[in-house]
Amino acid sequence: MECMLNGPLLEQEAGAVLNELPFSVDHIALSDKLPRSDQRVYLNITTCEHESYCLELTTNGWRVVSTRHDHIDEQQLDNNGLRERYFETVYQLLDFISPIYRQRFASKLISELSSLNTVEDRSS
Repeated sequence: MECMLNGPLLEQEAGAVLNELPFSVDHIALSDKLPRSDQRVYLNITTCEHESYCLELTTNGWRVVSTRHDHIDEQQLDNNGLRERYFETVYQLLDFISPIYRQRFASKLISELSSLNTVEDRSS
């Protein structure tokens, strides 16, 4: 499942995630302690359930590398099956680890669809 992202595109995707996700998580930021490269970017996320994660974005996709910000703890992740699991999008990953994310995403989608419906009704 290798993505077609590399180099600056990984940074662009991470930047887009930083702009799009604040409504659905307590905290999100690029890691300033883990090294960034053209092949790898790390983000720190705290879910609305108050669970901390360090996420890695590579050409393979998104994965959890730790349950602590700014760390890579792959041994710890063996227990919950996240060590080898890559997600095509950060949204799929969040859907897997955060039920509140799922609820907030659904609420936002319903709200945006309602807004579109209202605009459509006014223009008819």
